[in-house]
Amino acid sequence: MTHPATLLKNSWRAYARDFRAWLILTAPLAGIAALAIFFALMFQGQPVALHDLAPGMRVVALVGFFVAIAAIIVIARIFTTAVIVSSYRSLNGQKVNIKESILVGWRTFWPILWVAILRTLIVLGGLILFIVPGIIWGLRYSLAVQAAAIEGKRGMNALHRSQDLTRGKLLET
Repeated sequence: MTHPATLLKNSWRAYARDFRAWLILTAPLAGIAALAIFFALMFQGQPVALHDLAPGMRVVALVGFFVAIAAIIVIARIFTTAVIVSSYRSLNGQKVNIKESILVGWRTFWPILWVAILRTLIVLGGLILFIVPGIIWGLRYSLAVQAAAIEGKRGMNALHRSQDLTRGKLLET
């Protein structure tokens, strides 16, 4: 195990030279989190019922809600993948290329979304069965999205790769 101070020092050494790029890559993710907090605080204790709206506004509210959720999913997945790819390159001593990282996130959006959905369904299934299998499967498949983003694995191959990477290291994971 690595001491947290050593981990922080090593992380700073790896990422500090591209600090501006990291801010740009993580800004959309931080923006989504900030909006979620803002709306949670704004509507705290004030439930909004669709039946209180005019019929035309109900449709607008529902469509707007689903468009907002879809936009959040797309932005979060693209920029999370861009951060994963940039982290991998930075740890290998390469310079972070913002545009290229975002393009990788864009090009691999659907395959990586599919891997994330598969992983979530497996872990939820384990949590529903009994808590312990869900925790074990969550750890075992924790690197599936990274395997899809960095190694180009798709679907179950990404899950198997994550399983290979974590084999014998679940407690460390």
